[in-house]
Amino acid sequence: MNGKTVLITGSTRGFGRALAEEFLSRGNRVVICSKNKESVERASLELKSLYSDRVYPLVADVSQYKDCVRMTDDVIERFGSIDILINNAGTNAYKRQRFLEFESDDLDMIVNTNLLGTLHCCKTVMPHMLTNRSGVVVNMEGAGSERNQTEGYAAYGATKAGITQFTHTLRKEYRYEDVHICLLSPGMMFTNLLLTDVTPEMEVVFDIFGEDPSHISELVVTEILKIDSHKDLRYLTWCKIVEKMVQAIAKRLHG
Repeated sequence: MNGKTVLITGSTRGFGRALAEEFLSRGNRVVICSKNKESVERASLELKSLYSDRVYPLVADVSQYKDCVRMTDDVIERFGSIDILINNAGTNAYKRQRFLEFESDDLDMIVNTNLLGTLHCCKTVMPHMLTNRSGVVVNMEGAGSERNQTEGYAAYGATKAGITQFTHTLRKEYRYEDVHICLLSPGMMFTNLLLTDVTPEMEVVFDIFGEDPSHISELVVTEILKIDSHKDLRYLTWCKIVEKMVQAIAKRLHG
């Protein structure tokens, strides 16, 4: 079959959905998944109208290991392989608040989805990639990955710091294998995760650095499809930050 088989977790909306559409537009097969059955069905109907049988919907909760086993086996049976795994599923329990204001169930959701979900998917998918001696694993960085303070995202930031450490360790442990393990830092995007409880100060920052997920997905999919080694993919680099700040100042001066 032409194209690659791409499994994207948390891909019924936001950045995951934008990635799915971009991979599909380039002739690849995409597995979209979420734990929300209605979201999966809705996204499947919308995407299948454009991309037919190259869209494969699955309902799976990545925080549950047995769901990840079932999902992986299902995709392998359907397509024969998983060429690219993108661990995109992530949450801050749909809130932005100080740590002690989160309920314990919220913390369970954040840690189990963001961190355990990534570990579970790597554990179930990577053995198939190692057997095939081919594959790309993309883990998502985010606020907290660089050990910076993340007000309103204390637990979320802790999971992202953990994912960064986990990914670097995977690279070390499997450095002689033909599976390429990557970190993706897409920057600041206008998604539900970012736009929860926005303050006026945050609006100013978003206006300068925020991007539409479809724009970022177009750029990063190009890079993901070219990956042939362990790699970090960063959109909002320091050069890009300076460029955007200069543009914002120029806009204000001439506004």
